[in-house]
Amino acid sequence: MLLAGQAFGTRPPTPSDFTKYSAVQSFLRGNFPAHASALGSSAGDLVQAGLEDSFPDLSQVAELSRRGLLSDRSLAAQIHAGRFSVILTDINLTEERDPAWLNWYLTEPVREAISRDYDLRTTLEAPDREISRLRFCVYVPRAAPALTPSPSE
Repeated sequence: MLLAGQAFGTRPPTPSDFTKYSAVQSFLRGNFPAHASALGSSAGDLVQAGLEDSFPDLSQVAELSRRGLLSDRSLAAQIHAGRFSVILTDINLTEERDPAWLNWYLTEPVREAISRDYDLRTTLEAPDREISRLRFCVYVPRAAPALTPSPSE
């Protein structure tokens, strides 16, 4: 998945990128059971960790919703219901103020559902990718058990 994420990049992955990728994978596998329902901006990272991602391209969901071709209400309702064991984004919803990043692949109702019903538990260094913000934000349902720190923390 790391190599696929670099397909349109301007540089090949570095040893540091592989280290960060391995740390993210170890963290996800160590904190969430295999086949747990997950949601994220990078479906490949979730699937590689053995998690189930039923919305593989959140940017398409957001764009179709903005165009009125698909409703984001079902996704927002599933988030509100706590369906996902983990939501992995590269946007910190409590700190980000740039509307371009906020709207990149999350619609307002989806962002509100995450902010209302999930807690940001940790951030992880992400491999360098052209569109990545270089940190993964790990959101878990409110009242979820504590997470085991990643090896890089």
